[in-house]
Amino acid sequence: MFPFTNFINDDWIDGDLFDTDIVTPITGTSGNDLILSDAGLNEMQGLEGDDLLIGGPGTNTFIGGEGNDVLNGLSGYSILEESGDYSFTLSDSQLIADDGSGTVYTDLLFGMDEADLHATGTGDHTIDATAFSGTTIINVDDGNNTILGSQQRDNILGGIGNDTVEGNGGDDAITGFDGNDLLKGNAGADSINGGDGDDTLRGGAGKDTLSGGNDNDSIFGGGKDDAILGGLGDDTLSGGIGEDFIDGEFGTDTLSESGDFDFVLTDTSLTTTDSAGNVEVDTLVDIEDAILEGGIGSNTIDASGFSGTTTLQGKAGADTLIGGIGNDVIVGGALVDTLTSGSLADQDIFLYNMSSHGGDVITDFDTFGLFFGNEDMIHVQASGFAPTGGAAALSIGVLASNLLVDMAGNLGASSGFRYNAATGALFYDSDGGTGATGTSLLAALSNTPTLAALDGNIQVV
Repeated sequence: MFPFTNFINDDWIDGDLFDTDIVTPITGTSGNDLILSDAGLNEMQGLEGDDLLIGGPGTNTFIGGEGNDVLNGLSGYSILEESGDYSFTLSDSQLIADDGSGTVYTDLLFGMDEADLHATGTGDHTIDATAFSGTTIINVDDGNNTILGSQQRDNILGGIGNDTVEGNGGDDAITGFDGNDLLKGNAGADSINGGDGDDTLRGGAGKDTLSGGNDNDSIFGGGKDDAILGGLGDDTLSGGIGEDFIDGEFGTDTLSESGDFDFVLTDTSLTTTDSAGNVEVDTLVDIEDAILEGGIGSNTIDASGFSGTTTLQGKAGADTLIGGIGNDVIVGGALVDTLTSGSLADQDIFLYNMSSHGGDVITDFDTFGLFFGNEDMIHVQASGFAPTGGAAALSIGVLASNLLVDMAGNLGASSGFRYNAATGALFYDSDGGTGATGTSLLAALSNTPTLAALDGNIQVV
């Protein structure tokens, strides 16, 4: 640092000549400068060289510039300001600027209350302020950048690339700008806007306001009572814990929630009840689709008051799943579930991923809509219905006419299905031929509908 080639003291400038509300700029040289400021609003810029900048009792902005500087802001309110084609690592005691090609500057910091960092250029930069206890303003230009905020309030603006941003502590304001960004608020009551691009927004533990902006975004509220706004595009929205306000706004938007809860879904609300009886109600606006998934317990998922399309999945327990007014995909789980399609005016799909997940009770399997295109269907996942005993595997598509037989019928050399029209019991037969060997109950159709293979009620996917 020493010796200094220049000594600059703004006491040489008559303070009476300046309004105390006007910033006094103090600019160094390309050498090693010592710059002192007095009371008032001061901006000290060291430029090149290894500089010592000492702030007075007023509000001081420190711009070290290139070189290894010492910036002392202990006397007043101090703002660190740096920009350039660098990655920055900021703590309470130092700022490291690295251009990625061997040039590294380290500034020693004392008493900084706020930092304003701007990574310029087209490269991929990392700005890490996690060890800084003050507030920040952080901006980036092009490139795919990683920004980690401070322990206090951050104001972060992403760039044109695909950025990853974490606000960390404090009530943060984060804007993704352009690109497909991952934006996380973490702790604090955060405000996050995705901007352009297909963004992922995660609020965290605080009471957050999350707006997707343009394009197709995925938004997760997290803890507390969040406000979630989809914006333009087809968005996937999840409130998480708390009583949230969720507005899909424009596009075809999907509500997605999961957990070991009972769910009741309508067009205007989602009511969630846990195993202890605790109830939370989310307010819904402009939600067209919904995906609701239970947990390890025996859950009830009731979408009968919802007019959009749904996917309902029961998971591990003995679940009760009730479809809505629109087209539903209903997926049971490992135990015996009770499945209801809901409206007879829609087309619902009961999906089985594995033959071992069978045995469900389907209360209202509808085949009357066959000629109107809204009959119910059973879809079986080919990979989960393996043949045994040398039988041929199921082929993708509508079931062949000889692969749905009655209990005494002959499936020949292929695996297939047996149906007891008197009881509504539908079985998967893994080894084909005749007889009950290799059969497992897939579903019990309570209303004993008429099934025929070529009608398309059973399809392999």
